[in-house]
Amino acid sequence: MTAEDLYLWLYYQKNILLHEIQRFAKNSKEYSEVCAYINAINETLNYIDKHNLKVK
Repeated sequence: MTAEDLYLWLYYQKNILLHEIQRFAKNSKEYSEVCAYINAINETLNYIDKHNLKVK
């Protein structure tokens, strides 16, 4: 998997989680878990961008 593949996959996963978070809003434990996943994905995407690992 290339850095670009990873970036695109993570971006896709983040969008899925952002969409799904609406369903979890009523359950605080699941909401917190989804937020943690989104934060981890954002940190990884930021790392890839910061170190120019993404092929643009």
